[in-house]
Amino acid sequence: MKKLVILTLCFYIVSCGSPKDEKIDIEPPIVKSTSQSPVKQTLVNLPIMGSFNIDEMTIDSTNKYGAGDCWGSIRRYSLPNVGLCTDSMICGEYGYTYTSYLLSPINFIQVVHTMESETVLDSIPSYILTERIVDFNSHPATFMERIDTVLNNRIVAITKDFKSDTLGHTNQL
Repeated sequence: MKKLVILTLCFYIVSCGSPKDEKIDIEPPIVKSTSQSPVKQTLVNLPIMGSFNIDEMTIDSTNKYGAGDCWGSIRRYSLPNVGLCTDSMICGEYGYTYTSYLLSPINFIQVVHTMESETVLDSIPSYILTERIVDFNSHPATFMERIDTVLNNRIVAITKDFKSDTLGHTNQL
């Protein structure tokens, strides 16, 4: 299981490294415009990670992928002291997965934040929303998760509290 998580994380970081000049129209749901100030800003608010003004960040690379009903994009943003990589995948009525990676100045993964919805086929269709955070900055690393069920596939905030656990060293392989 640990090897699968590590391989998945490596895949996303490698995908963030290839520059392309295509315009991508798939954006994570956490990007929103604010109108409180005279200057319009696009903010990304992520638990543990903080808030980022995308307009002040440089877009280092953008990659598009997908097939069938599922399409997505991976985009890497940077400031002088931090990197942010977003993976936005939408599968229509089947659900979505949005993952953000906070990167150190030397591209180490510091925090991973994932929001996803998954269809539950029943007499009344519903969706399981899951939000996960892995914080590699804490010692030991921390895993947090919260889950809720909703009746539509809209992107909504989960109001339940996070359940957390530490990711300690084990001798099992």
